[in-house]
Amino acid sequence: MKRMLNQFVDRVLARIHFRSRRHSSRTVKLILAGQSLKYLDIGAAGGEQSRWKHYSDSIDYVLVEPDERSRYELYELFGPSTLIVDKALWSETGSTQMNLCSDPKQSSVYKPNMDLLSKYQLSERYTINSNMIVECSTIDELLSEFNFSLDFIKLDIQGAELKVLSGGQQSLPSVLGVEVEVEFSSQYIDQPLADEVFLFMRNNGFEFLDFVHINRWERTAYSGLGQAMFADAVFIQSPDITVRQVSKGMIPLNKAMKLIAILYIYRRYDLALHMLHSLLFLELIDNKLGKQIETHISRKRNKLKRIQKIILFANRLLDENSRKEPSFPSIHLQI
Repeated sequence: MKRMLNQFVDRVLARIHFRSRRHSSRTVKLILAGQSLKYLDIGAAGGEQSRWKHYSDSIDYVLVEPDERSRYELYELFGPSTLIVDKALWSETGSTQMNLCSDPKQSSVYKPNMDLLSKYQLSERYTINSNMIVECSTIDELLSEFNFSLDFIKLDIQGAELKVLSGGQQSLPSVLGVEVEVEFSSQYIDQPLADEVFLFMRNNGFEFLDFVHINRWERTAYSGLGQAMFADAVFIQSPDITVRQVSKGMIPLNKAMKLIAILYIYRRYDLALHMLHSLLFLELIDNKLGKQIETHISRKRNKLKRIQKIILFANRLLDENSRKEPSFPSIHLQI
């Protein structure tokens, strides 16, 4: 009986999630109005992030993956129509040595810091099996070579994120959002840490939006608890500055709509609605279309608020301190 009940619940939840994803996909298409988001995935091993997978028909991907083991999988997942770059990206052109680890996702131009990693489980993933010399380009040169502009960049390259970003300073002003993995401890020898990445992004005009995932390690298990080791940090162009630039004719309206779409995908409905209301107030967007988009976003916002109430209730049951600090829940809603 219990098994049948669990199966029934699983089917109901799967159906709810399917309908929600389908609704969200239609909303993003409505916001973009036939445009597509130009998405550069640096360190694309493993394929699309689950967050973005539901919007694939609204995204033009460019994938960067120098490790042949991972690149073969990408060809299988994305097919021949997607641009897959076999170079590494770096702060300058030339070549560099890449350390190929037992787990391809842990490979890096930096050497793993085994003094730290050996204190935790599964450190053998970081064992260097071989090395290879890879040809390097920069973000700026890559965009120039293929003659396209970007809306979003995702970087997950095991400590080399800051080096790669520093090779794209000519391109970053037109980029609307960046998701970058940042480390709080040196998992790789001599790698830049989170504070250096934050400083770089601020100096290049980006605002920190949030951590959308924080990875915590315990010494004896991977349970989601323990010490915070690394996180996925999201940075965006200022919504207010973006609207002002549209109003002054400095950038086209579709750039603002793309930022609204990115905020929607990251469930930052308050900022998405704030931008939309500003565009409506300044009469920069068709009123009928704007109100239609507003209805879609508001529905998702109300749904998220209901979920948050359930989570906060669970926190109060599990942790008495959550009554005093409701902004730091015991249960983390990864959004």
